[in-house]
Amino acid sequence: MKRSELLKYVALLTLLIALASISGQAWDDYVFIESARLLLQGKDPYAYSDSIKAYVVGLGPMWVTYPPLPLLLWALSISPLVLLKVPLSYLYLLFIKLPSIVSILFSITIAKRMNANWKILLLNPIVITSIFIHGMFDSIVAFFLLLALYFLISGKVEYGGIAYGLALSTKQHAILALLPILFYIYRKFESLRMILRFGLMALGTFVLIILLYSSIFGFSNLEALFRSIFLFHSHRPPNSLGFGGFAVLNFYSDALSGFTGNTAVALSMGSVVELYKVIDKASLLFIPSYLILSIIIRDPFEGVLLAYLVYILLSYVGAVQHLVVPAVLYTFAYQSSPLLRRYSKLLMYAFILYSIQHILSFWDLFPMVVNPLFLKSFGLWLAKVSRIIDYVFEYWDVVLRIIGSISLSLAFISLVSFIVMYFKDHRRYASYLVIGSYILELIILIALAPSLTHHNEMNGNEIVEAKGWCLIVPWENMEYPGQMYGDYMSKFAVPIYGYYSFSKPIADKLVHELKGKCNIGILARLDLFRGYEYTDLISSLIQNKVKYAWVLSPNNYIDGVGSTSPNSFKRLLEVIRVNTPVNGYFKLGGILDILNETLGLFKDITYYDGYYKYNGKPLLLILGNLSTRELEIIEKYGFAIDRFNGTIINIRDMELSIS
Repeated sequence: MKRSELLKYVALLTLLIALASISGQAWDDYVFIESARLLLQGKDPYAYSDSIKAYVVGLGPMWVTYPPLPLLLWALSISPLVLLKVPLSYLYLLFIKLPSIVSILFSITIAKRMNANWKILLLNPIVITSIFIHGMFDSIVAFFLLLALYFLISGKVEYGGIAYGLALSTKQHAILALLPILFYIYRKFESLRMILRFGLMALGTFVLIILLYSSIFGFSNLEALFRSIFLFHSHRPPNSLGFGGFAVLNFYSDALSGFTGNTAVALSMGSVVELYKVIDKASLLFIPSYLILSIIIRDPFEGVLLAYLVYILLSYVGAVQHLVVPAVLYTFAYQSSPLLRRYSKLLMYAFILYSIQHILSFWDLFPMVVNPLFLKSFGLWLAKVSRIIDYVFEYWDVVLRIIGSISLSLAFISLVSFIVMYFKDHRRYASYLVIGSYILELIILIALAPSLTHHNEMNGNEIVEAKGWCLIVPWENMEYPGQMYGDYMSKFAVPIYGYYSFSKPIADKLVHELKGKCNIGILARLDLFRGYEYTDLISSLIQNKVKYAWVLSPNNYIDGVGSTSPNSFKRLLEVIRVNTPVNGYFKLGGILDILNETLGLFKDITYYDGYYKYNGKPLLLILGNLSTRELEIIEKYGFAIDRFNGTIINIRDMELSIS
């Protein structure tokens, strides 16, 4: 390579590292950093996940759900910062990503040794988005899988087993590579003994890492560790309710208009948590496709790559970081597979579009890209920049979501097209199998969904009404959780077994403590509808049959936190209206409306006795003074209004805050 070209790629890597130091997914990076800091303090993050403190941002991680090798690497990586007592800052973002970045560099080294095009690996949009921007660590899994395949091709089965064991010790989805690898070993050596040797080395390495980590704490927390890494993801609901891990029918369509009440009400009715039974049954169809694919694909790089892609298409758990392994192995499979080269543009289009969607899905772009860690201890001014954009361009978040939803759909189409075209030329029956499985999943979903869901009545005769009002100022939960409907679908969706939402236990406790003491007023903030902070609070109110009403503050500032700019007043009322569950007001939107119209899953859910009404109109309480124009707008939307006179509940004083 010429010196000038080398300098160009060094400059590119430097730019990516600089990007890594100022970017990060707000929740994931926070958990990674806090977990590593706990470990360095002599505390086991797996056991800590059982503590109520795990639900409170700033006191501990939510939960650690991955095998322990990443924890050990993160602790090693940030140890200089901790030893030097460096306060939480952007340095931690960079240092927590160093193991992932180093693994990319190691993968590039193997690519150069095998004469693969390492530039594709470094420039792959999935790698840039997931590793350098988001901060996920799937590149470590990709490196160990790559190393395992490299050793197997070289005939070193034992070393391959060790490398594969390290991949399993990093993240659970490495299991997807197992069948393609085993079939490759059998074809190469024609010996079951070699498979056994590989398996024993892999299992031994995995167990050794578990024991090594557990020995730090005297083997006292093995139960918490196993529960976290085995049970959590085995019961995790899908990331989105649709047909495939990256669904076309997704919750973003709901999010366009701020229908946070959809999830809250469906959650209260029980329809959501029962629907997982349908999803579980339909997703089992992934297994025969995966098995046949592992048999017919002879190249190990190509086999693992396609196993991941078919899993993403036919299963119901998928995230952009799962594409990191295919993105890395693509570099190696490209040179040995004429079919992959023929249809590589379709796959690359999918990579690019998924990357675009992933960034835009975290619609409050500033916390996602340059203000991670929930604004904790640094960068608070960037949140104000986001509020300025709210003021100047009130629909900017909607625009981002529309672009993201379109990108997601196009990416999905590109990936399906790639799989169909690839198997059409490779093994036509395999193409029929994948497409047939997909159609059969849809049939199962449509046939079983009505019988496997049940409805609870929203309205009841024992709605608790108290004297006076308490105003709840919701916590800032940023963009997570709940941006996708599937995060609420599992009966195991209670930490640490699944994603119900980490704020649900707090919402339940809050409602329980206030029930019967006062009626609940909820401060309506447009930015919080955008992030679904209200979902758990509304579902808790409905489940506990508590009277509540929205409270509108024309000043739009509580505790110094901005809500809605004055020119967004009308839009805020529109969002409040569709999130008011009284007859004639609450409107289904997005995928819930589709399910309602096609399967009839959510009939008769537009009424709740617990929402406060006056003369048949939903009540809107006002905190502060309104202009004549604002009063006229409220009347046009059909609200009855009254002045809020009550107590403002500071959630932080109740030690329930996650702000």
